[in-house]
Amino acid sequence: MSDTLTDISDADFAATLGDADGPVLVEFYSSNCAYCRRLEPLLETAATDYAGRVRIVRMNAETNETRPRYGLNGTPTLVLYVDGEESVTKTGAMREQQLQSFLNAYV
Repeated sequence: MSDTLTDISDADFAATLGDADGPVLVEFYSSNCAYCRRLEPLLETAATDYAGRVRIVRMNAETNETRPRYGLNGTPTLVLYVDGEESVTKTGAMREQQLQSFLNAYV
């Protein structure tokens, strides 16, 4: 876990979404996913750059049931929640510019 990204679990998933003052971007990741590891520093930077506009958190897809419950098939999967509801989902690798474009389009 990093200083700028918060790891969440099934136990605090609903509270994280419900207590948010704005959109929440959740990265569903797995420890053996190379694309997830490459995405982490980009998400750390985005968490700082977009502070106050979107909260960025992570959930380990291997140890939590939330990901399969919502039918997400792969990692990394980014899900943007607005007002506690799923707004948009993106699965797969992203470069920095793609992540910025994704966030700029929705927050």
